[in-house]
Amino acid sequence: MDKKIATKNRDEKFQREFQQLGFYAPETLDIFQEINPLEITKKSSFNRLNYLLGFIKRNKLESFESFVNNLQKTYASLIKADYCIIHKYDIKDLIKDFEYLKEYKQLAINSLNYFLGLLELSSDVDWVNEKVKVPKGNYFRSFLIPRYQNVSILSETVGREEGIMLYKIYRTEHAKISTPEDKKTRFETLEDLRKDDFQDYKGGGNPGWVRIEGIVKNGKFVYRKDSCLYAEAMKDYPDNEFKFLAACYYDYQGTRIQWNKDFILTMDHTIAGGDPYCSCVVHDTRIDWDLTHPSKEYWDSIWPLQKWQKKNE
Repeated sequence: MDKKIATKNRDEKFQREFQQLGFYAPETLDIFQEINPLEITKKSSFNRLNYLLGFIKRNKLESFESFVNNLQKTYASLIKADYCIIHKYDIKDLIKDFEYLKEYKQLAINSLNYFLGLLELSSDVDWVNEKVKVPKGNYFRSFLIPRYQNVSILSETVGREEGIMLYKIYRTEHAKISTPEDKKTRFETLEDLRKDDFQDYKGGGNPGWVRIEGIVKNGKFVYRKDSCLYAEAMKDYPDNEFKFLAACYYDYQGTRIQWNKDFILTMDHTIAGGDPYCSCVVHDTRIDWDLTHPSKEYWDSIWPLQKWQKKNE
């Protein structure tokens, strides 16, 4: 069968009833939000970094010390200010529950200083004792860019192909152990997921995020993400594959863990990876065991591409 005809027949299996949810608002990244830097550092940055160190030690022991040294050197070179010294902050209590960060205290200090620098805090802000207000874009960068750096440094240490493979396995493992029980298996059906997703966008919710959302049909829930504030926050970083890993890769495991163990996400195009949109199909494998993903022509045709998207193609 002719390839074009086969592709057309495959695409026709997918429905074409869509609506736009959300609206374009890149200025959302400039809106201030209040955060507790030390709480976020402990729950997010240190939790992930400590687990990554343990994972590499278990799975790539011969490269572990080199990886730690490369992390320390790279983070040190990126630090904007030594916030710990300026505020005479002893990191000991913050890392007491983290096995590897206790052993590599300087790495923990470098990581904290790097995190605070990405928030672009001025040196006179009392981040130790008070909550701080930062632009949402800075907050996104504070957790996305360290992920980007970690996979980049790992790839430099062990080689790109193996580094990316190890990082994917680490993200999968960490997703499984870090998701609270009350966040698991939230939806019985794809229709439950679709209805909940629709509610998130009602009344101007999720400004800056745009989704072209379809109906549920034949065990498939199809939608196209037409904007991504995570990708926008990382646009000045050059490596699209690392940006994809930092911003998007968790979604594959998150679909199964947080939504339903029988759901599988396919996503062949991502904004973080350099595409004009993210193409997403959630398959309920109890109904749809053939995880076919539509062609680019299908995704291009379901809804007009906006000027913002075309500019970024």
